[in-house]
Amino acid sequence: FSLFEIPQSSRFFQSVANEQHNVLSENLPLLDELKKKKFDLILFESIFTCAIPLMDYLEIKAFAVAQSIAFESSSTRAIGEPVMPSHIPDILTPSSDRMSLYERLLNTVTQTLQTFYKFSPEYYTSYSNPEERIYPLQRLPDASFVFTNSNPYLDFPRATIAKNIQIGGISVSMETGKLGEEWDQILNLRNKNVLISFGSVTLSKDMPFESKVSMARAMKQFPDVTFIWKYEDSDTD
Repeated sequence: FSLFEIPQSSRFFQSVANEQHNVLSENLPLLDELKKKKFDLILFESIFTCAIPLMDYLEIKAFAVAQSIAFESSSTRAIGEPVMPSHIPDILTPSSDRMSLYERLLNTVTQTLQTFYKFSPEYYTSYSNPEERIYPLQRLPDASFVFTNSNPYLDFPRATIAKNIQIGGISVSMETGKLGEEWDQILNLRNKNVLISFGSVTLSKDMPFESKVSMARAMKQFPDVTFIWKYEDSDTD
């Protein structure tokens, strides 16, 4: 973590959104075909606000916003989520929800900086009229729903708004089947099993070495548990 990462992250996400906007602007015949479908709703990730000029061009009246993780950002503030730096850690800080006075100060500074270094471009040009500007953060509060990939039993307790729908685990299949022999033996080695996975974006192999060692030490404290760690490299030493 470093405060200097905030401007860099801002430039990265803005460049991605602008590039996507430019690609779509060069494919208006395709968008015209999509417009004929007369869609009722568009769903997009909150930081990729380039979907808003697309929505306008396709004449879609309603939209919902999705967030892959629950975090504080300029997008969530624009939607109307309460900002609580005293006990909700920012995605860019290493703190938990139990922060010291210094960590709360750092969290407040981080969220303040994000009001200046936004993850979304300030405006886009309209596909219909290049002279017209579309300001995405002014439009986000009109979202019908905000779908968040979080679980209220596991996430930090927070004040929220009624349109925020937590859908963590919705992609998990509830179908059951018989395990193969290898996994059946692994899962029966001990009384309990724990899967450790940080998803597809944050990779375990990229963790600082000290963090990996801390993880391994923590696992050793539970000899009756088999830990299965999603790890993307062979440097297990």
